[in-house]
Amino acid sequence: MTPELLAETKSELGLADATPLVTLPTEQLAWLRDAARTARDREQAALEAAVDRALDHVPWLLRGAVKRILFP
Repeated sequence: MTPELLAETKSELGLADATPLVTLPTEQLAWLRDAARTARDREQAALEAAVDRALDHVPWLLRGAVKRILFP
């Protein structure tokens, strides 16, 4: 297990302490880090799609301004 992998996984999971992760084998730690990244990316894509769907109710000319106001 590399310190970089441990730090990346800790960061991806938003943990303050990496102690629980130290016992995991390298393969599982890498899988956990990748799974957390994938989940975050999917969540971000879903949120962006939801915003776009919500803005469908706003007239086209105002969408950019409304988006900038709601999501600075």
